[in-house]
Amino acid sequence: MTNGGYFNMIDVVANEIVYSKLVPGVSQAWGHTVAPDGSVYIAKH
Repeated sequence: MTNGGYFNMIDVVANEIVYSKLVPGVSQAWGHTVAPDGSVYIAKH
């Protein structure tokens, strides 16, 4: 996708998407990490 992608959080027990957010301008994400405060950082290309 060249005009953005989606960041999704999935409940793997219920097999449901619990959060979905468009991330404009991202064509690829190659890594992520979660900080102690719950913030998510995504490495994008």
